[in-house]
Amino acid sequence: MKWATEALIHFDRVVSAWLIVRFIDPEAEFIFLAPDDQTPEDTILFGLPNVPLAAHSGGTTTFQRVLNAYSLTDPALIALAQVVADVVSHVMQDSHRAQLAQRHEWTGGVLGVAEGIMLLSADDTECLDRSLPIYDALYARLQAEAEIQRASPNSTQKVLEKTVRFAQGVRDLRKREEEFSPAAFKASLGATVGTLPRC
Repeated sequence: MKWATEALIHFDRVVSAWLIVRFIDPEAEFIFLAPDDQTPEDTILFGLPNVPLAAHSGGTTTFQRVLNAYSLTDPALIALAQVVADVVSHVMQDSHRAQLAQRHEWTGGVLGVAEGIMLLSADDTECLDRSLPIYDALYARLQAEAEIQRASPNSTQKVLEKTVRFAQGVRDLRKREEEFSPAAFKASLGATVGTLPRC
């Protein structure tokens, strides 16, 4: 299927394209429209005004509209939607960056990486290609976070302890040559939980 949005894609439309290609249409073909371009037939528009998958507004993001339209309820995607909402709110409503500390802890970092990729990319297609692994990584991290939270809902682990736990779980998966999945990570956490160092 063809998907079209306005040229010069920024954060919300990039992560929305990631969502489309990873969870809705693995064969998606993206078209980036200049102001006078005609929309090709049989194309789904996203991140544009006055379409069902509209551009972000004060109330929601394109990413959230795509989640809702395709009934995606994966907890890691819901968590990513909050990060996206905070980044978009920060960009659109916080010109002095005074409210950054009140947003999700990843907001500044995710935005910095997203805009760095824009600077490195010659066009929108290259920007999207470079961005896909970044959002794959964020999604995997959020899946792992959900598994750790399920395993220890009232944990008081320090950040370093949690990071070590992640790292050990991932090393265990690599030793077994397994791809990341919530189930595999959960099993890996069970195998490593007794060997965690005290920080």
